[in-house]
Amino acid sequence: MRATTALVALTLPLALACDGNSPTSTSGTLTIVPAGATLSEGESLNLQVVPADGAAGAAVSWSSTRPLVAAVDAAGRVTTRNELGTAQIVATVDGATAVAEVSVEARCGDPAPLTGNPAVSAQARPMAVTLADGLNVDSTAQALARELGFTITEILPDGFRAALSVPTVAELRCRSEVVAIAYPT
Repeated sequence: MRATTALVALTLPLALACDGNSPTSTSGTLTIVPAGATLSEGESLNLQVVPADGAAGAAVSWSSTRPLVAAVDAAGRVTTRNELGTAQIVATVDGATAVAEVSVEARCGDPAPLTGNPAVSAQARPMAVTLADGLNVDSTAQALARELGFTITEILPDGFRAALSVPTVAELRCRSEVVAIAYPT
């Protein structure tokens, strides 16, 4: 359902803002339209602020709680970045705020650049993989390693480290067990 909402938001941002049925985030004095979306890497979305009193023309200040996941410009355009996850996009007008939640998911099979290194090659590189909460880290990591044919170098509290090739990273990005993949810093 969220992916469908995001697709509509991406293709019809003006319709979402005007149809009266779109999801919104309201602070009492401000509303963000749409209030939430799920985007794939490389996508963007225009957010709008609607003051509750109908007043228009006030300056809007935009910010993101996780700019490496989703950044927002001065016009309210949200652009996905190199990390997967969820960012809160905050709009502030005259001290009042409203928040929209934007989730960024992997584009399955796409070996796009990863966090921490602008150049990705076909060679296996050391990477840290974060797994979803609630999983048995050791057994999940071992199962992924067996299935995709890589060797784990270290089990971490929330994931593992391994030398991964670009095709393996592309496969891991599509797995629900995987929350993030990054070059270790």
